[in-house]
Amino acid sequence: MTHWRSAVAAMLLLSSCSNPSSTGRTSSPSPNATPTVAAQTPVARQLLPPARSLPVVALCSQPLATDQNGNAAPVLCTDGALNVLAWKVYAPISPRVLSAGPAASLDSVRTALRRDVNVGHASTTQERSAYELAAAYYGWNFSTDPTASP
Repeated sequence: MTHWRSAVAAMLLLSSCSNPSSTGRTSSPSPNATPTVAAQTPVARQLLPPARSLPVVALCSQPLATDQNGNAAPVLCTDGALNVLAWKVYAPISPRVLSAGPAASLDSVRTALRRDVNVGHASTTQERSAYELAAAYYGWNFSTDPTASP
């Protein structure tokens, strides 16, 4: 009988050592855990103001996260489509770069970016996101990044 009691006591001791709540520790997620990505929804091709032409890229809607500085992400959905919700956030902040058009030159895009910052008071981070949206929308592929300081 004493042997039986010793075995039960040993099992209880071992089980309490492996219980995270008894030690004050909590289990952490597996290193292979991936963050949850909000689902995206396809959106019909349409003109997005202030643009004056249709986009060359697919459109989607994916929930945004906005930081304390007003930067919204993601600007592109997980499949590379343009996030319409992000466009709507940046349209009033960065109208010049978002309306530059598909044939805009590198210089005209740089001018639009500067005017959005200097006149429209967009932050440089917001303007970089607006440029990413416009580049996807119009299909721009400049050899030099227009958002980089000269």
